[in-house]
Amino acid sequence: MIKANTPGKSDGEQAFWIDGQKIGHWKPGSPVGTWSKDKFVTSGPLNKDPKPFEGFDFRLVDSVKLNQIALQWYISERVAEGGKTIKNIVYFDDVVVAKEYIGPIVQE
Repeated sequence: MIKANTPGKSDGEQAFWIDGQKIGHWKPGSPVGTWSKDKFVTSGPLNKDPKPFEGFDFRLVDSVKLNQIALQWYISERVAEGGKTIKNIVYFDDVVVAKEYIGPIVQE
């Protein structure tokens, strides 16, 4: 889920579900954590000075709308060099883009 911010405010949101279970939701005030380089960590040794998440500032003007979804997989050079294979494969399936939550696919 992506909720664009109000121009001039950091009130944008982002959330993810896997098999109908929400695994993350970042919005103004939640979660509580610490920025560590490019990550907002909510636990562990890098979470040294936790503060509420400030929200996203995706756009400057109201006319900018969501127009693309990109599924990406990132693996760091350190992890790639320590891997046991020369291939790093990830599969995405049953990805849904919708204007409202529709729930997981039910297998009958």
